[in-house]
Amino acid sequence: MKYIPIPEPVVACDIEGHPVLFNGQQEIITLARFILSRLTDPKFSVSMQNVIAAVAIRDAVKDAVVGYVAIENDHYELLKDLVKNPSQGSGYPPGIAHNLVTFMVAVVNGAEDKKPEA
Repeated sequence: MKYIPIPEPVVACDIEGHPVLFNGQQEIITLARFILSRLTDPKFSVSMQNVIAAVAIRDAVKDAVVGYVAIENDHYELLKDLVKNPSQGSGYPPGIAHNLVTFMVAVVNGAEDKKPEA
């Protein structure tokens, strides 16, 4: 099992730091939203095993407790690889990708093998 720490939500801003508005509202990005958006990458639909992993990751995000998301090791490795190397055409939106760095780092470098203390 891997435990991914949950960073603070981020207000989406343009590259100059001005908040980006969607339908007149500031856009708030969370780790859950970031991970769920990654599950739409085509790599998660190339095999039954990957579809099962996507469903398990989705459920782990929904069941996350305060402080971390717990994901099975093999599912985590798939997510980690996908965060590092999205499929062509499923990369990060250029205008807001810089807002996602905290979440990328949490998934790729922040995951622990030991359940965090409550």
